[in-house]
Amino acid sequence: YEVDEFVIDENDKDDEKKNDDNNQEQQPKVKVVKKVSGAISLGRSNLRINKSGWLYLHEEVLDKIVKFVHELFKSPNVQNCTKVIVVGGFANSEYLVHRLLKEFPDKQFLKPRQPHLAVVRGALYWICQRKKLSKTRAKYSYGISIDRKFKKGIDDEARKKADTGLGAIVENAFGGLVQRNEEYK
Repeated sequence: YEVDEFVIDENDKDDEKKNDDNNQEQQPKVKVVKKVSGAISLGRSNLRINKSGWLYLHEEVLDKIVKFVHELFKSPNVQNCTKVIVVGGFANSEYLVHRLLKEFPDKQFLKPRQPHLAVVRGALYWICQRKKLSKTRAKYSYGISIDRKFKKGIDDEARKKADTGLGAIVENAFGGLVQRNEEYK
């Protein structure tokens, strides 16, 4: 099996429109941007992905993280910061930490023993410290991304997905836990 990433050339899109006007069915021209051969194999009951395949599948996300950190270090508040704690689920990736060290050789990237739990522990620690206050208001809305039943009048029709078991659903919807300016104890 091979994994290929394709990009349709912008000039070829115009040709595709012309072909549609002539009622001719012709495939658009495709240019191969990157090819990873032998990276993914299918067994009888499993899918095997080697290191190059894993890197290929995660490259877009890794690039976004590196770009985000570049932008973060442009901020005057953290510009002179030399130590960074890497947390969250993707922080378990040794490759991510290696890539950050390579990209920012003057910075030190630290990773707790269980980086995927660090965010939750930090939130619990913060809320326990806030118990000294009787009430507080949320500065932002907090929530998670969920797939849920489609709510007519609330959800955009373009995001509606048909699901025979549950009816219509909306994918990747915001599931609010705390709303901005909401008072909580």
